Amino acid sequence: MNARTEFVAPPYVANMQRVDSYADIDEILRSDTFKQGSHVESGVFFAGSLLLMHGQAHMERRLLFSSLVSVYAIVGLAVVLPKIAAQTHQAHQRIAEAIAAGDADLGERRMRRHLAAALDVLH
Repeated sequence: MNARTEFVAPPYVANMQRVDSYADIDEILRSDTFKQGSHVESGVFFAGSLLLMHGQAHMERRLLFSSLVSVYAIVGLAVVLPKIAAQTHQAHQRIAEAIAAGDADLGERRMRRHLAAALDVLH
């Protein structure tokens, strides 16, 4: 198999129809049966998400997510993300140096330490 040219559908989309040409896409978009914004076909990806929930379940999930995107949460991320980015850059350099020196085990140990440190910053 040539990974660059041959597509093998993963099991969760194997039963979906594949569209390969612009002509097919154009025909679908112009069809009277096409429903824009319908997530029925993509239920495998969106099932249980806020997009497809209704009623009380939708409101409860929406309240949960609203706290994640509040102004306070965004400001907190603005403080934390630069720290994580700096740590990640330094860790990637150290990992690359270890691998370039032929010590893949050291590279893996450094990667594990970096991931643990990044998780500590988020807590």
